[in-house]
Amino acid sequence: MDGGTTIQVLTSILPKDAAFRVITNNVALIPILNTYKGIEIVVLGGYYNRITQTNVSQQTCTEAGMYQADIYMMGVCAVHSEVGITAAVLKMARSKKP
Repeated sequence: MDGGTTIQVLTSILPKDAAFRVITNNVALIPILNTYKGIEIVVLGGYYNRITQTNVSQQTCTEAGMYQADIYMMGVCAVHSEVGITAAVLKMARSKKP
């Protein structure tokens, strides 16, 4: 699960009996995920961005590459028909490669 408020809202509406592993750079998700006893939480390391409340850096990307996800929930700042997805912070954009 990526960073962003949309991801936080989606996480908060998961079934209470959900049971799976979440790999995330979104530090703000930890308190939400902690309410789900069946969810294992893996937090990716890296530089912590206080504004976005996410870990972002090459380390984040390297650690993410160690996993193969069944589902990838990606937050975006905007979607453009010609450019594609955008991010407000360059370091965050690098971590959004699916």
